[in-house]
This record gives sequence, structure tokens and C-alpha cells, in this order.
Amino acid sequence: MSPDSISYNGVVDAWAYSGKPEAVQKVKHIWQHMEQLYEDHPNIKPTIRTVNSIIQAHAKLVQEYVEQRDAEGAKKVAKEAHEFLDLMKERYEQTNDPDHMPDVMTYTSVMDAYGRCGRYHSTMKAKALMDELKDLYAQTKNPRLKPNYRTYTCLIAAWSKTRSPDSTREAERLLQEMIDSNDPDLQPNARSFTSVIHAWARSFDATKPQRALKLLKRMKDLYNSGLKDAKPNLITYNAAMDACARCQGDLHQQTESLKIAFAILKAIQVDPQLEPNAMSFSTLLRACAFLMPTGDERDKVAKAVFEKARKAGMGDFRVLLNLKKAVNTQMLQELLEGVPQDRNGTFDFNQIPPGWNRNVR
Repeated sequence: MSPDSISYNGVVDAWAYSGKPEAVQKVKHIWQHMEQLYEDHPNIKPTIRTVNSIIQAHAKLVQEYVEQRDAEGAKKVAKEAHEFLDLMKERYEQTNDPDHMPDVMTYTSVMDAYGRCGRYHSTMKAKALMDELKDLYAQTKNPRLKPNYRTYTCLIAAWSKTRSPDSTREAERLLQEMIDSNDPDLQPNARSFTSVIHAWARSFDATKPQRALKLLKRMKDLYNSGLKDAKPNLITYNAAMDACARCQGDLHQQTESLKIAFAILKAIQVDPQLEPNAMSFSTLLRACAFLMPTGDERDKVAKAVFEKARKAGMGDFRVLLNLKKAVNTQMLQELLEGVPQDRNGTFDFNQIPPGWNRNVR
């Protein structure tokens, strides 16, 4: 019953996917322990399989640093993930042992770590890794080195998080490359399209609502032609509504954006497999607040959206926060009757009546 590589890899996987802040230190410690044992216990061999999970743990830690707005910390962890790739490349060159050969998952995971940084320099690092992987596959035709839809989607997601004039162009180019390949391993899924929509939403292009709508239509066309993974999901629809809510065009463009946002809500409602969630209603209220001029019409529209959210049990704190931005003080008092207030009249969104957010997950 002596533990072997499979046993150790299982523990590495458990930590890598745990989401715990100490995961990276734990998996590195296990890796070092395997390295020490391997000379006397050949059945405990640290392989590329082990390293792939270690790199994925790094990618998750990058995300934590990003959420803490620690750009330097995120960059440092992504660089460490890249060092594991370089280490295995060196070992493979020295030993020609296939257990040490970096594969498509290794490259994709390092790209993911860089992509989560949301910085142009890091995204270019991810792009360089994609180019390197493509060259390796072209030279060797080794299926273990063939970029797949995850690799492409990972790079698209990296561009979607990067504020750069290149972001939308690069995201669209990669998506088109996936579609034009006619390769079943490269065909885009809902996440691929959603990441492109996110790229447009973060851009300064005033036509981004129309761009998002065009991408939704393309997804539906591909789905109807047989590409089942291209069917828009709720995250996709919410991302398209977010693109509408962020429109900074003129009055006509903002009016059109609001119409598109409500059309997207209707598309969700007519899909028998989907229902709007708190994010859907929250984003729509944000669109009302940003795209409509202050006045009775905006109050009326926002009230209708909020009442739908409350009736659906989707009235969480995000919905209430955006309602506050969209309606006047008198209507806010009327709509939030039952929500506790402090002595200054500020609503406590942590004490929402249970029925309002009963279906929020």
C-alpha cells in the first residue's frame, strides 16, 4: 500500500482546485517532497501531470491578487507559473522523457495565469506562448501539443481583461480563426463568444451594444447549424447587457443601447431553459440609470424592472444598489418599504426581506 505518483498527484489536485490561499505553497511543498523521494522510490515520479496542476493553482492565486488589486503580486505568481514550464522544457531536453514534456495543458495553464493579470504586457506573454505552441505543433504534429478550444478561449479571455486598442481586434481575430479552422477541436463554445463580448463591453467603442447583439446572433446561427456548444447561456446574455449598460455614445446611441438591453432580457425570458437572475436585473437597472435622463420615465421603467426582480425572488443587494442609482429618493423609499434603515435614513441592504431574494444562488 505504498503511495505512488497517482496518490501524490491526487493530493496536488485537491489543493490546486481547493481555492484556498495557501494552495500554491502546499503544492510546491508536495512537489519538493516528490523530488526528494524519487531517487529511492521510482514509483513516486513528479511528471508534467503534477506540474500542470501546480500551474493551475498559480492561476487561481493570480485571480486572488487581482481581486485584491495587487497587480505586482499577480504578475509575480504568473511569472512563477512560467518558470515551472521552463523547468519542464529543460528537463525534457535533457532526458527526452515524455513524462517531462510540456503539453497543451501546460501552455494553456500558464497562459491562463498571465491572462488573469489583466495587463497588456502579461497578455502579450500569453500570446507569445500561443505562438510558441503553434510552432511546436506545426513542427512535430504531436497531438499532445495541439492547441484546442480551451487554449484559444484562454487567450481571448486574456484580451477581454486587457484595456488596449488591440483587445477587441485580437479577440475577434482569434474567434474567427477558431470558426474558420473547421477543426472540431477548435470550434468555439459559449465561453469563447462571451469573452469576446466582454472585450467589447470594456472597450470605448460606442457601437458595442450592436457588436454584442451581432455576436449573439452568430452564436444562435452556429447553434442552429449543429454547433451545440455555441448556444448562448445566461452569462453570455448578461455580458451583452453589460455592453449595453456601458455605452458612452450620444443620446441616439444610448437610446438604442437601452432597447437592445431590454430585447436581450426578452430573449432570456423566451428561452425555456433560462431565467433572468439577479445579475440580469441588476445590469438592466444600471443600464436605465446610465442611459436614460433623470425623470419620471426613468423612474417608471426602473420601477418595473425592480418589481420583476422582486417577484422572481432575485432582488439581492446588487439590484437594490442599482435601483438606488436609477430612481428618485421618494420612489426609492416607496419601493424599499420593509428594508431596515439607520438613523440617517440609509437602507441596510444586508437585511433584505427573505422573499425578495429567495431564488438568488
